[in-house]
Amino acid sequence: MKWSMDKHINVLAVLFIVYNSMTLLASLIVFFVFLLGGALVQEPEFSSLIFIIGLCVAALLFVLSAPGIVAGYGLLRCKKWSRILTIVLAIIHAFNVPLGTALAVYALWVMTQDEAVRILDKSP
Repeated sequence: MKWSMDKHINVLAVLFIVYNSMTLLASLIVFFVFLLGGALVQEPEFSSLIFIIGLCVAALLFVLSAPGIVAGYGLLRCKKWSRILTIVLAIIHAFNVPLGTALAVYALWVMTQDEAVRILDKSP
């Protein structure tokens, strides 16, 4: 059974949304763990430092995951701009071994297929 490129684009979109939603969930967990850790510390200066570190790490993870969710949404809607965003994010995800690398290889394969380019370029 051979999949059509439409199906590959939809699968890639769902993978991008799920993968980046897991990163978003991780950012919330990090934030609450650091918030709880800061509340348990008796030293006010150290407690503030722990909270600030947790907030920065959570914000960084959020900033890294949000574009992936947007790219997945754009792929589901076959938006023209989603192809370039997906390629850029795939290159970034390639450094996150092993899941990010696998996602990146699949994304780059799908996004460089002529049929995928035609499907996404005919959309607004």
